[in-house]
Amino acid sequence: MMPVDLRKCCDDARNAALLAWEKIAHFHRGSFQVIEKKGEGPATEADLLADKVIVDYLSQRHDSNAFGFLTEETESDSSRLSKPCCWIIDPIDGTRDFIEGRADFAIQIGLSGLGDSAGQEPLMGVVFLPVHGILFAGYRGAGAWREDLRAGTKTPVAVSKLDDVKALRLVATRSHWGHRMTALVERLQPKHMSRRGSLGVKVCDVVDDVADAYINTARSQCKEWDTCAPHAILAEAGGVLTDLKGDAVRYNKQKYHIEYGLLASNAALHGKLVEIVRSIPALWQD
Repeated sequence: MMPVDLRKCCDDARNAALLAWEKIAHFHRGSFQVIEKKGEGPATEADLLADKVIVDYLSQRHDSNAFGFLTEETESDSSRLSKPCCWIIDPIDGTRDFIEGRADFAIQIGLSGLGDSAGQEPLMGVVFLPVHGILFAGYRGAGAWREDLRAGTKTPVAVSKLDDVKALRLVATRSHWGHRMTALVERLQPKHMSRRGSLGVKVCDVVDDVADAYINTARSQCKEWDTCAPHAILAEAGGVLTDLKGDAVRYNKQKYHIEYGLLASNAALHGKLVEIVRSIPALWQD
């Protein structure tokens, strides 16, 4: 892998996210066209515009021979598979929340690299919650931080150190609840549970020590653009993200769906939660 300036990548991703929001902010709680993508849920003209703004911004600043793109709103270009790095972008993570005028959506820009035949590792991530005015970011070796754009502050973040599953604070989905999630909650009996929108928002609750874990029980519904940016930030904050089997999640693969859900938590709880998840029959039945 050729040398990559991750600090520059992070700065550029931050600026691209802010610019994208500047261009689409007027759509939030306003009028816009909704497009139903077959089997993939809704998109809006705001998603499409934000996607273009981000890709154009990053393309102008980074060598196309070194950086590929995988985004939710652009058809996948297989040339990305041979690039040393890949920008992995969700222009609006939590589109349903955006459509319904809620605040729990995020602009997510991740970067993967250091690849092998199993895929690449998450190297850098930016998750911007524009309505909240909060931006989470981090990159390999630099730690993770929370930027309050209104207050003008930047604060290091770290996951909790809780190691007692009985005291678990769980953040869970607001809209994708089913029998698997019901079985999980009945087994875990979390001490506290919150329900939020965007996947990135939920992972950043773990990053920010608002929750100890986020568990997604869906089969093949999560995609790389949902997870890459928050995964990179979580890792730098001391957390762990795997699928429900406990296997590593890798990036810039031909198949970008994540087959067996997600488990994002602090490091102290992760192994214990994987064991519990493996023991719940409903999570492994079709």
